[in-house]
Amino acid sequence: MSDFIFSTTSRPADDLKQSLQEIDTSQKAPIVNFSGFWGSLAVVENHYAGFQPLETDSHIAVVIGGPLLQFQANDFLDDEDSSAGTAAILERHLSGEMSWDEDLSGPFAAFILDKKSGAFTYVTDLLMFIPVYSFEGSEGIVLGSHVDVVAKVAGEEENLDPVSLADFVLNHVVTYPYTCYENIRQAEAGTVHNYTDIASSHQKSCETYWVPREEQNYESLPEAARLLRESLLEDVATITNGTKKVGAFVSAGEDSRSILGSLPEGVDCDGFTYLYGSPRDRAIAKQVTKIFNVNHTVSAQPYHYYLDILSDASALVGSGHQYSHAHVVGFFEEWKLRDYRAVLGGYLSDSLLKGLFSRKRRGRGLLSWLPEFHRPGETQTRRQHSDLFTEEVLDQVKNRKREHMARVQEIRPQTAHEWFGIWPATMQLTFPNFLATRRLFRSYEPFMGKTSVKIGAGVPLSWKLNRRMFNRAMRPLLKPTRWVFHADGHLPYFPFWFNMPFVFLDKLKKTLLKAYHAFTCLITGKETPWQRRRASKTDEEWLAAFEKFNAGYDSFDEIIKDRSARRKLSSRQTRNLLQVLEWIDRMHR
Repeated sequence: MSDFIFSTTSRPADDLKQSLQEIDTSQKAPIVNFSGFWGSLAVVENHYAGFQPLETDSHIAVVIGGPLLQFQANDFLDDEDSSAGTAAILERHLSGEMSWDEDLSGPFAAFILDKKSGAFTYVTDLLMFIPVYSFEGSEGIVLGSHVDVVAKVAGEEENLDPVSLADFVLNHVVTYPYTCYENIRQAEAGTVHNYTDIASSHQKSCETYWVPREEQNYESLPEAARLLRESLLEDVATITNGTKKVGAFVSAGEDSRSILGSLPEGVDCDGFTYLYGSPRDRAIAKQVTKIFNVNHTVSAQPYHYYLDILSDASALVGSGHQYSHAHVVGFFEEWKLRDYRAVLGGYLSDSLLKGLFSRKRRGRGLLSWLPEFHRPGETQTRRQHSDLFTEEVLDQVKNRKREHMARVQEIRPQTAHEWFGIWPATMQLTFPNFLATRRLFRSYEPFMGKTSVKIGAGVPLSWKLNRRMFNRAMRPLLKPTRWVFHADGHLPYFPFWFNMPFVFLDKLKKTLLKAYHAFTCLITGKETPWQRRRASKTDEEWLAAFEKFNAGYDSFDEIIKDRSARRKLSSRQTRNLLQVLEWIDRMHR
């Protein structure tokens, strides 16, 4: 695990330790405590090698996550008990030479405290892949990397924000900068937060060192593609340097193929696939791993998998983050992922490099094979309708979304719709995937490196649509699997225009199959795999879970208009509501 909690008011060490241990009950990771006139600090020893907490005569330094240092070699990645990386960051920061957007690559949060003055600084990465949450009250300040731990230490567990709860149920995220707690906020992304003048009062100043401005920073698409490929190869080489075997997640898509294709010669790989789709996904993943000579392990998700992991996954990612994206919670122990020095994934390439969240003009259904085109405007701030919540709270949710959209439009006027769900990273629907993996084992996501993020922000949207830039960048890495189809019917090695007829035929096949499943279910009355996606709304086990946690409604009953309207929620929204009810129940035990 890799988390911290800090309070400017002295707290019992056992209380801080217990709060951190509740994040992940599957392991009892060592926790280091520090205290002084400045307050109390507790840190879970970092499982990313080289980044253990560090105390010197004058400072305490904490690094959460495992960023790659760009200003020196990363030889310490073999030494789990080392604080060499932490020491290097502290030294560079104190010297005034640190350039946070260039000198570190990948997710991180840094906390540095001056033991003599009590002044402290915390820094978030480019998109705040590792969030920091803060509470500032009359009795002091509480900071931490897990929102529920901050709430517990600050005594804010009962001060829930009903608007945020409704926002989460309906939209799968809590709109930045709010949290599920009334008085706790998310920090700013890409920012150095300084707190000084401790003797009298805490004076805060913020220096934002990077924002994803809508600027064209690359001369041509080929140049951007080359830099993207080179940065991926360099980061993967750094991560794997000195180790003979790594783990990697393998899917039926193209991102995991790009990662496998980037592995240096001589590095063996164990590939892991968790199935929740069709048998075709398994067959494609098996083909890919065979071509790359990867040892392949496949585990199928049980029928009630997302009900089984509800409590553990929800506690792991924290309130306001959709637990159902923590797919690996039920598999990581079986796969022994903690034994690997690095487990690689292909997360975020779609969001950053392929315009996933952009507003596109494109055909639907059988016409989805047509090329993508940017569609101006935005629809993120439309007012929602829900019979479950009161009209007043729906208006407040809409206002918060408009506030965030205004922030995004200031820096990205043409692509605000896209970046509304990217900046900061906590606005991403699938973000809890990384929140879970980084806490459970040494998870590395090369597409979250600084160059990938900056290219995603600094190229025209037209380069990203239809996979143009990504295909140009990854073609050399995809060549070994050039005749292996993607799960959506295209051949990733080839450009979009080449794939148009293949995608059309695949869409036609899936449409006919979907109709067949619906007809079969209607005639036989038996549930098919396609219908199981809606299990959270009709299955007896899910309905029983709602009955079990039903008392949780009382905590935000003021915004509920009609409890029976739960039946009108989508399957995703239904899971979100159950997560809220379970979390409130667990909080009051």
